Amino acid sequence: MVHLAGLAAEKLVFGDMSDGGGGGPHSDLASATRIATELEASYGLGNSLVHLALSGSRRVPDVLLSDAGLRGRVDKTLDKAFEDASALLKEKETALHALADALIEGHKLAEADVLEIISAAGCQLQRVS
Repeated sequence: MVHLAGLAAEKLVFGDMSDGGGGGPHSDLASATRIATELEASYGLGNSLVHLALSGSRRVPDVLLSDAGLRGRVDKTLDKAFEDASALLKEKETALHALADALIEGHKLAEADVLEIISAAGCQLQRVS
């Protein structure tokens, strides 16, 4: 879900997504697709225990293009992750817009600034260790 949160945030803030999250092989969308494909096809966490031994992200597009069933399952996984990220961001929309406004104004934020903006928006942080 984390890899799709940027795209979800863009859609909530700007009404649409840019190509920045899904541009190249190292983009957030490419990473999310690789992870979803590997979970489904290599780690036994999908509908099958068949192991496809994907070796690196270069193989993922080939596998997805040649296996419509796998592509459909990966697409469903990505859709669910995007929906989950969108729902979480929607719950924190005040903080999201405050962060977006600050980024538009200053182009970058230090950690302390992010924490201050989130706190001022009334959101509580949950640290995961």
